[in-house]
Amino acid sequence: MKKWKTLKSETVYKTYTRNLKKDIIMFPDNRESEYTYFDGEDSVMVIGLKDGKLLMIRQYRYMSDNVELEFSSGYLEKGETPEEGAKREFEEETGYKAKKIQFLCDFYENIGYCRNKMHVFVVTEMEKTEQRLDKGEKGFEDIAVEEMTIEEMRKLITGNKLTSCSTIAGFMLLDEKIKNGEVKI
Repeated sequence: MKKWKTLKSETVYKTYTRNLKKDIIMFPDNRESEYTYFDGEDSVMVIGLKDGKLLMIRQYRYMSDNVELEFSSGYLEKGETPEEGAKREFEEETGYKAKKIQFLCDFYENIGYCRNKMHVFVVTEMEKTEQRLDKGEKGFEDIAVEEMTIEEMRKLITGNKLTSCSTIAGFMLLDEKIKNGEVKI
């Protein structure tokens, strides 16, 4: 398959995490079109495994207008590696410091209109600290931490009770890696 060519690119709107961009592209058949998408910092998601249970967070999400169950996640800060960001986000949101962290995968959050990737990690050893939730210009985090068995998580997913596609994708990969012995619980 042939790639599309970018003729022009401009930032239409900027926020602290993402920019809305508009490109003029040329398709392989020489037609031109406008393509609008989000571009910004990559993000991380961290799956905590504490005593064989998943460490989950529950928080209000404006886009769904619901309290959602998900894994700890957030955007990378400038100059931060994915592993550094994963450790920071995990401690900020769960109140646990990662002692043993393992990379699982990375993927595009929505390949149709977002350029940034999500890097997924699992923490299998941790130390209790304190949550440090965002309350400033970056938003308002009000997060409850919950533990859940792997079987309970499977039932939530197959029962259509979770709405976070990144949480579902991350868990499905983790579950497979546990079965294959690549991640020890």
